Amino acid sequence: MCSLSLVHTALAFRMFVLFYAIAMFGLLPNVTAETHDDVGHTDEVVGDSANASTRDVEHHFIRLRISPSTSNDAMAARMSARYAAPIFTHAGKSYAERFQYGVSGGATISTLGGEDATEDFESRNSFHVSVLCRYFFTMQLGMHVEGRYSRRGVVLASPSGAGTLRLDYVELAPMLVLRLPIRRAVQPYFAAGPVLSYNINAAVVYDDAGRETLELTDIHSFDPGIAAEAGVTLGKGSMQVLLGIGYAVFVNSIHAADANGLDVKNSTLLARIGLLF
Repeated sequence: MCSLSLVHTALAFRMFVLFYAIAMFGLLPNVTAETHDDVGHTDEVVGDSANASTRDVEHHFIRLRISPSTSNDAMAARMSARYAAPIFTHAGKSYAERFQYGVSGGATISTLGGEDATEDFESRNSFHVSVLCRYFFTMQLGMHVEGRYSRRGVVLASPSGAGTLRLDYVELAPMLVLRLPIRRAVQPYFAAGPVLSYNINAAVVYDDAGRETLELTDIHSFDPGIAAEAGVTLGKGSMQVLLGIGYAVFVNSIHAADANGLDVKNSTLLARIGLLF
């Protein structure tokens, strides 16, 4: 029995030393002076008032507070400093993914339509170049704004002479864009919106030996329209490749109001390849 008591005493002493060492190194929370005061106050309440309910006693015990040790505070500060930077870095990347800018270019196939359009012409193949930017409000929905130089017109094939009707425009196209991210490196999109065009050149170039050019003065300067486009962006990171195909129809006749009210309107099919940054 004596030896068993010595074993228990030694075990209790070791446990005490271990607990003291843990408390000194701040691995356990420290009990503040407020705790001791509250405990004493609790004892006074229980001793002075025989009618004190169990709830009153529990209320005073609820007031006991344990506070983290200094080392725990330091550890929390180090953890905050360690993980705060990646949070702000992630926010920066998120903004970069929302905003993009780039350049593009490609082919255009334009023709004329309307009640007064004849069959004495063929579509004209030419090109367009543009600068653009995109901002995405969400991962799917955003705004696409583009400034573009586009060449339209038709190839004339009338008995009176063959030639090319050249209509050159500068355009502003603010469109809503819907992105469908199948995966990060492959993101199909669909865009639609108005196109505001301003004519900077209108002429007929005849296919004769002298390549005679006839400047046109009865052309509407402002030619608004509606456009839609579908495509895909390829790649991830700071640079992506843009591939798209779109179609635009325009609401004004190419002829000004004083040109006998002819109803002849532009329409254009375009294909593009570009780079987004």
